[in-house]
Amino acid sequence: MTGSVRRSHHDRHDLRVQHVRAALGAGFRELHVVVELVVLAGVVIRQIATLVQKPSGRGEHSVFACPLCAKPHSVLYSGADLRLSCAGCSGYRTRRQKEASRSDWEENGHALEDRLFRGVMRKGHTPTKICRLRAVVDELVNGDHDRLASAMQTTSAALHVADAEINLAAH
Repeated sequence: MTGSVRRSHHDRHDLRVQHVRAALGAGFRELHVVVELVVLAGVVIRQIATLVQKPSGRGEHSVFACPLCAKPHSVLYSGADLRLSCAGCSGYRTRRQKEASRSDWEENGHALEDRLFRGVMRKGHTPTKICRLRAVVDELVNGDHDRLASAMQTTSAALHVADAEINLAAH
């Protein structure tokens, strides 16, 4: 048995097989259960994750069994209730999944920003890929210029209306 606590940027705890494997090295192969200890407001909460074998490639590897659905997963999350469960059972969504479902994802250039970021983070930047990334940057900048021009027009119109109302009130 071992203990592991990780904190994600979503204010949730996550328990990852790769972290447990890295911490234990060769001792990981003998594990059947992982105990996670979470200290919250001075109270220690103990959670148990069972390891199961998952078919992979030429053999099998150890992963966690979700306590709710019993399916094998390499990451278990604990939400507000602090119970461990897989992403599907806990309702966990990545930042990209949350943002892509918003109405302004396409309108305000967020999709282009995401495409640019993912393109830059990928390995193997060939001249063709760099050319495509430059095109995304150009499209993003042009969109920002268009949105800025539109915002300036809207602001200018609102200021004219406000000036007119002030002048009417003064007379």
